[in-house]
Order: sequence, then C-alpha cells, then structure tokens
Amino acid sequence: MHRAFFLMAVAFSNLAFAAGPDPGVNVTVTNPPSRPVPVTLQGTNAVTGSVTVTNTPNVNVQNEVAVRNTDNPAQQAVQFATSFPLNGSPSFGGSGQDVYTVPTGKRLVIEYVASEFILNGASSTGRGLLSVDVTNPGSFKTPHAIGTSSEAVPCTGTQACLVISKVVRIYADPGARIGFTASGTQTLPPVLSFVSVIVNGHLVDL
Repeated sequence: MHRAFFLMAVAFSNLAFAAGPDPGVNVTVTNPPSRPVPVTLQGTNAVTGSVTVTNTPNVNVQNEVAVRNTDNPAQQAVQFATSFPLNGSPSFGGSGQDVYTVPTGKRLVIEYVASEFILNGASSTGRGLLSVDVTNPGSFKTPHAIGTSSEAVPCTGTQACLVISKVVRIYADPGARIGFTASGTQTLPPVLSFVSVIVNGHLVDL
C-alpha cells in the first residue's frame, strides 16, 4: 500500500515538471548565431549597421521624394542672337564673330541653333550653309558645321527664305568667343540679303 502511494506521488511530480513554468515567469532563450530566433518588429524601429536585402522586394515610398541629378550641377539658361549681311552673287558669304563670350568660371553648352536666310528677290533660288565658330582662349577658331538648307522658297513679296536649324551639343570653355559663318548661293544680286541666328543653351558652374 505504501509502495503504491509512493509511485503515484512520483508520477504526479513528473507531470507537474513537464507542464513548464508558470505563465508569469520570464523565459530567456539562448540560441547560437547559426540558429537565430525569428522576431517580428512592431512600430518604428531604428536599424544600425549594414543591412542586406535579398530577392527583389517591393518598396513603397510615401511623401514626395526630392531628387537631384548630381551629374548636372546648377544650370543657367542662356540665349543669344545676331544677324549679319550676306554679300556676293551667285555665291554669297557673311560672318558674325565674337557674338558671345563665355563668362569666367562657366562652361557654355550649346544645345540648339536656328537660322533663317533672307535672300533678295522672291524668285531667288539657292541654298545656305551655316557653322558655329568657337574660339577658346589661346586656341584657333573651331567651326562646327550645323548643316545645309533646303531650296529657298518665297517668304514675302520681295524675298526668298531658307532655314537651317539643328539640335547640337557644343562645348565652350570660359573666355571662349562664339561666332557664326554663313555661305551659299543665290540667283539674284544680294541686295538686302542677310541671315539671322539664335542660340539656346546653358551655362554650367566650374
């Protein structure tokens, strides 16, 4: 009788031990780094050190994000224009030099050039050629051919017109002088014939 009671007491004591600690007791789990304990973060948390992101997760960005292109420093738009006469027939020519000088500490980037040739006589025919001339300090003049025009067409009762325009990428250093050279042909004497040129681009701080 006493032996049976002793065995029952031992059995009950084992069951009580297997049930684990009281729910109110704090438990510390220690795992090696190779077997980390999964953790779910809640709320806002600060992350220190390096973070490695695997796969290609989707990232949602709230609020407006300011973006600045570090390859293009602050740009200042610039535009300048000129006109000059065309002399000679049937071949004509003309130039406008030192129209613009690049300021100190800046680089000029020419992005667009447009020109209109006005030829004497509505019945005059011909074509034109335009170049942008860049003369950097201590260097020779470098012409950049913009292109040739199509055949001239009447644009007023007494004049014919032809147009040359092109998107370009021409660089000029500080102190460089910008000019233009025009040439072509026309069938009538070049009385009051001229060309107008306009340039669009920007300056970059050096």
